[in-house]
Amino acid sequence: MNSTIATRTAASASRDAGSASVAFMTDRTRRPRGAAKGNPVVYGHVLPEAKDVVTATADALGISQAQAIEVILLSLSLDNDGVPSVIDRTQFHREELPIPAA
Repeated sequence: MNSTIATRTAASASRDAGSASVAFMTDRTRRPRGAAKGNPVVYGHVLPEAKDVVTATADALGISQAQAIEVILLSLSLDNDGVPSVIDRTQFHREELPIPAA
């Protein structure tokens, strides 16, 4: 997926040679101050393509990236084990460790 981060031309203060392309955030509505207080934090390194999905969703809906992550996750239908039904479980085959029974 191509990044949908908008760019604008900005004059460079450190260089006299013209301008540079700089990424900037699209105008988004924010949650009211304190609305996320007490919410758990989700943190992890993801592929750039996954981050692009979050950014594109936030930009299209005019919401924060945190809200976009919530919307994406809460819109997934889950199977009986709580795993999103669109995930192919065969790509995550678990190996059993060779531990002898007691």
